[in-house]
Amino acid sequence: VKPLSEEETRFYLDQRWSHRVKPHSKDFTDQEAVAAILRITGGNIRVLERLMEQVEYVLLANPTVSTVTAEVVETARPNLLLGPD
Repeated sequence: VKPLSEEETRFYLDQRWSHRVKPHSKDFTDQEAVAAILRITGGNIRVLERLMEQVEYVLLANPTVSTVTAEVVETARPNLLLGPD
């Protein structure tokens, strides 16, 4: 399966974000967070879905956090068990 392009990944995030994480996040406009997601997932939909799930868990575990930032994404990343950067 061919990975999504950066544009396709951004579109996918925009479409799916409201389903998975938006109920737990007031804002998903942090460009550093999007860049981290693009870097970590490399356009792989399975990894993208797993990362979104882990971000959701981070937001649920930290109710004072209301924006998905690069820090939230990086906190979620180790749970993917993808290996080193």
